[in-house]
Amino acid sequence: MLFEPSKTVSAEFFDFLVQSHKLGHDEFHGKDHWLRVLNNAREIAAGTGANLRVLELFAVLHDSQRQNENHDPEHGLRAAAYAAELRNKWFELTDDEMELLVEACRYHSDGLIDAHATVQACWDADRLDLGRVGVRPDPHLLCTSFAKRPEVIEAAYLRSRPGGSLKMSDFNSAALQLTLNKLLDDWGENFREFEVLSGSAELISVDPENLTRVIRSHLFLFPYVDNFDFAPTVPRSFVSEECVWTLT
Repeated sequence: MLFEPSKTVSAEFFDFLVQSHKLGHDEFHGKDHWLRVLNNAREIAAGTGANLRVLELFAVLHDSQRQNENHDPEHGLRAAAYAAELRNKWFELTDDEMELLVEACRYHSDGLIDAHATVQACWDADRLDLGRVGVRPDPHLLCTSFAKRPEVIEAAYLRSRPGGSLKMSDFNSAALQLTLNKLLDDWGENFREFEVLSGSAELISVDPENLTRVIRSHLFLFPYVDNFDFAPTVPRSFVSEECVWTLT
């Protein structure tokens, strides 16, 4: 999806956000997600009268401060602080509009429904893009009557599905990398370096109500541990991980 600049989100501002996004744009929370949320936001604003400036800024900022693709409960809070930092540098909002943007960013992954109409519209714009992780948006978990329309949900769902379809195998590469990242975080001191001799990952379940998915990964690892010398042809460790990853 191509970016269409506006008075609120200029091409220069969007490029700045893309280039400064440390997580990268290859997985579920990068610029492609931002662009679909932006598209949803503009449609919802047109259909509800919600504040378009706030919606557009939410779309490009809400996941801009994610530090990983899985469990990052503070990313909304960081996005809200980042928005405040960028105000009057890249965009201008009134105090009331800024308060709405901060609230929308801060709580967007908490599963809330009750809020100001513009904040609700922001959350719906994000939740309508759940098709990218294999979840059809549930109207009971959406906020606005516009977003709950079957035709709106269907259009957003089809737009968010990679290549028009989503198979279990589509999760394997991303799921495996998530597990490796988790091992590096959890075992960093004991397994500073290791070689993955073989691995597989599968999607076990998706819980759209709690916005989570369970991924089970199976790995054969050969760690390079100080003071030990193992034959590199023999797997040292078999690791089975069952992890819960957030969707939004």
